[in-house]
Order: sequence, then C-alpha cells, then structure tokens
Amino acid sequence: MRKAVWILGLMLTLASPSWAYDEGNLFTGNVNFVLGVKELSKGAWAPINSQGEMGIKMDLKHEDWPISVVIDYYRSEAKTDGSCLSHDRLVLPQVCTVGSPGTTHLEGEITELNLGIRHSFEEIPWGEYLPVQLTHLRPFVGAGFSLLRSTVRGTGLGINESKSENGTGMWGEVGIAYLLSTHFNIGFNVVGSGGLTSSAQDDGGVHLGIFAGYHF
Repeated sequence: MRKAVWILGLMLTLASPSWAYDEGNLFTGNVNFVLGVKELSKGAWAPINSQGEMGIKMDLKHEDWPISVVIDYYRSEAKTDGSCLSHDRLVLPQVCTVGSPGTTHLEGEITELNLGIRHSFEEIPWGEYLPVQLTHLRPFVGAGFSLLRSTVRGTGLGINESKSENGTGMWGEVGIAYLLSTHFNIGFNVVGSGGLTSSAQDDGGVHLGIFAGYHF
C-alpha cells in the first residue's frame, strides 16, 4: 500500500502545471486508475489463479519525444476456502481425512511495477477507413521491464504458512484510450507479463482492465 501511495504521489507531481512546462516545452501524459482481472498459470497458482486487480497507469511525454516513459503499478489478489486445497509454493498438507475433511484457506497476491515505454497512435486518418473521423480515439502499445512480488498464505489443520518471493520480468500491452474531454479519458488494455527469474517465472499473466483518469 505504501508503495502505491508513493507512486501516486510521484505521478501527481509529474502531472502538475509546474512540470507540464519546461522553458516553454510542453509535456503531455496520463494518470489513470485501472480495474480488472489477472489470469495466472493454473498449474502454478490454482485454485487462486484468477485474481481481481487494481492499478495505476502513468505515462509522460515531451513534445519532441516519439514515445512516452511509463510507470504502471498493479496489485492483484484472490482467496478461497475448501477441502483438499494445496498450493505449489506451500508445504501445507492437503486436508483430506476421511470423515473429517476439514477446511483449507488459501490467499495470494501479486504486485507488479512495470517500467518502460508506450507509443500512442494519435494521428491515424480514421476518416479514410470509417464513415466518421474518430479524432479522440487513440490506440497504444507498450513494453518494458517488471519488478514482481508474490505472497501466498495458507491455513489448514491449525497450520499457518506464508511464502513471499521477489523477481523480475518483462511486459507488453495493447489498448485503446478515448478522450472524453480535454483532461479526461477512458479506455481498456490487455497486458501480458512474464517472469525472467526463477522466483517469478509463474507470477506474470494476462491482465484485462478498464481505466479512467486525467490527461494533461
């Protein structure tokens, strides 16, 4: 949570009017809040492989730059209760005693800090392909480097267990933003991420999200 607050503070500072101008040179960018889901590997994360997700997306671009620099932060989590549950990262015993199945509680969360670049296609001649000119519709692509942290917790037969791991990875995305007004935009994106280190090789996944936020 503290990391998310720190990142949000940095984003708002970069979006402030004092940052938007540097000796007459214009900076533009976006600060968006994301709501969506993250799908992880069933083999490594079942039965908590489908996770709800929230995040913050930020990009900043100077008028002379062909691309934007990106800081995105995502946090996903899921939890479940049931009999005979286990997880690959825990030694928590499967509670399957005949006549006394018991209950296992599992929960997991992943934070993902994505740094990289993003390109927005702002000058597409939509009128050549469609009957209307969609000047406010802006597809975008991005890619970069990820810092991942995962935590899995389990409880069963009176045993409490937790394991956290850190790792690095890569990410890539496609999406579409629509400017509703001069300073407000909405959109959706699809992000694919994957771990490069052994500790994070299963912590990436497919992110599906909608977003809304401030354009400056």
